[in-house]
Amino acid sequence: MKHALLALMKTLRLDDQAKMGRLESDWERLAGKPAANHTRPGPLIHGELVIYVDNSMWLSELYRKSKGPLLESLQTAFGPTAIRSLRFQLDPGK
Repeated sequence: MKHALLALMKTLRLDDQAKMGRLESDWERLAGKPAANHTRPGPLIHGELVIYVDNSMWLSELYRKSKGPLLESLQTAFGPTAIRSLRFQLDPGK
């Protein structure tokens, strides 16, 4: 029964929606407060998480210094296959 429910959730992509809800609610803890103040999680597409960044200075800083530690934090929380890579980009909503 549990296996069938998980398969149905995957088919309906509810597992991705649950992950995204958890990602958004835990973002400050996962990214760290300073980075969370300038970023927000975007879509998760085929294991690549887009992270929206509010300015180019933070974009550069995150890419150079925080990509590895942030990916490790996310993989610890969600598993190594759920989020396999990160892509930083300027926030289109800003």
